[in-house]
Amino acid sequence: MPHRLPPWSEVHAEVSPRAQALEDWLLDPGRRQGPGWRERFAEGWARLLAEASVKDCMYVGFRFEPGRSPLRGRLSDQGWLSTVEFCGDDARAARHRAVCVSWIEDFGTRAWVDGVELPVPRAEDGCPLADPHLTGWSAGRWWAIGVGGLFDHPLDDPAEGLWLGSVRGLLVWDAQRRAAHFEVPHDDELWTAPAMAVEEGELRVYASVDDVGLAAPARRIALERAFGGA
Repeated sequence: MPHRLPPWSEVHAEVSPRAQALEDWLLDPGRRQGPGWRERFAEGWARLLAEASVKDCMYVGFRFEPGRSPLRGRLSDQGWLSTVEFCGDDARAARHRAVCVSWIEDFGTRAWVDGVELPVPRAEDGCPLADPHLTGWSAGRWWAIGVGGLFDHPLDDPAEGLWLGSVRGLLVWDAQRRAAHFEVPHDDELWTAPAMAVEEGELRVYASVDDVGLAAPARRIALERAFGGA
């Protein structure tokens, strides 16, 4: 299904209060000062994006990827990255959306779905350990994000010098039940870009996004067991 995006001629023709609030949040230098400003900035930004339209997002610089389905927008600004991912190709009809805010120097990614912050694991210094480049929806209800920090895994390679390590787990969120499920690789499994799909009452986790639909899943978990019910 093609994405339904407003033409650029309409984006600046009429600016909504929400679009103006997003712009004000970005441009106010006071929001990037003082102890803990990154946390406060991310939380306020995520609240605004939870209700913003695609047109609002485009107004402040989000670029939506024409080849990606479902609909996903990306904004990079002054050392940080933000994404908004709708659960379908038509944002107006999408029941759910995911928002990520990341700090490029260390990823430091926090994630929200429908305004609810997900329980992303954190390092000892408080830095979130999610990977903003490993995300995706399945069946319009379940959203996943890759999780790093698995430094004790036998196949993690410190020589690669990656902030999140070289091995990834997966945090899956049921947007309807507002419930989370974690999966991590066994000691003899190397997951560097895991992905998931929900099919036939199962959560299926794949070692690589390239395996989805082509190879056997690394995990097959009944939805009732993963989330306490479907």
